[in-house]
Amino acid sequence: MTVRDKKLQGRLIRLSPKGIKFATIYGKGEITISYKDIEEVLSQRKFLIFYGEDQLARGRLFGIEDGQLLVGSDMSSAKRVPVNEIITGVSQESYDESLWTRFKTNFRYWHGSYNLGYTYEEGAVDKNKVETSIDLQRRKKPTHFFFDVRYAFENEQFGGKNERTTKNEFEISLAAAYDFKKSFFVFVRPAYEFDKPRNIDYRWYPAAGIGYRIVEKEDKETLLMIPFGIGYVYEDFGGIGTNSFVSWFLGLQGSYEFGHGIILSAAALYMPKITDPSDDWLFRALLDLTVPIFDPIAVKLRLTNTNDNNPTEEVGENKFVASLLLSLVF
Repeated sequence: MTVRDKKLQGRLIRLSPKGIKFATIYGKGEITISYKDIEEVLSQRKFLIFYGEDQLARGRLFGIEDGQLLVGSDMSSAKRVPVNEIITGVSQESYDESLWTRFKTNFRYWHGSYNLGYTYEEGAVDKNKVETSIDLQRRKKPTHFFFDVRYAFENEQFGGKNERTTKNEFEISLAAAYDFKKSFFVFVRPAYEFDKPRNIDYRWYPAAGIGYRIVEKEDKETLLMIPFGIGYVYEDFGGIGTNSFVSWFLGLQGSYEFGHGIILSAAALYMPKITDPSDDWLFRALLDLTVPIFDPIAVKLRLTNTNDNNPTEEVGENKFVASLLLSLVF
């Protein structure tokens, strides 16, 4: 491979929208080289290159010309693949031998993680806490789906008796967006949750509207979306009663990749009552920092903040949680 007039020798690992992941013979580790910096490339192994609308090119890599990757059995018959349409590419050998590689390749439009955390404490107060979640995204233009499920449970026991539950909460949401212009989209977002210790037997809070994508690079390093619309909240506070209101909906969805698989992602929503925002509202904020250990395992630091119009004074309106989770990333 020739990059900026310098010849590099090594092993081509995989292709992505950002470039070619490459392991040099000069040291350990892998680097991703942008297509725009590659002047020549030649592979000894055959690759499967997925691009465009489910198109496939199969063969060795013979170079890059005019923003197109040459893929085939020989130079004369090589297919020209636009590098700005490449979704993923893996070697034929890796695809045939690795079940995990086949899984990620066949579900190339999907990205997500399964997260799990567990804490056990023994002493004057025995504690058991478990937190688990699934975060999924599917991006295939012009659609974008976000699916999130979270559950947390904690109980305490004093001196082997007097057991009580201090955490029993569940949340599920699905956001579906459709691009009708380059930076604009329409969306719907149904959501449901309960939080038993905070006297929330259940809460529905769907929303719909339009949104604007401020930043989106095709290399997927950066994404920032701002949806705005109308929502509806229906909540049951157990023996206290029920409440419902029509609300505005303002959201935020963003992520940034620092490199080496380290990703910072954030999400927030604010749903104030249209007629009196100070009377009824919902606010949610989440910040995730994902640091890989080895493929596909990572450590995730998660910060969440919940603020709403809970009518129980001893429960309060605000809750902040910091969690450290083990994550399976795909």
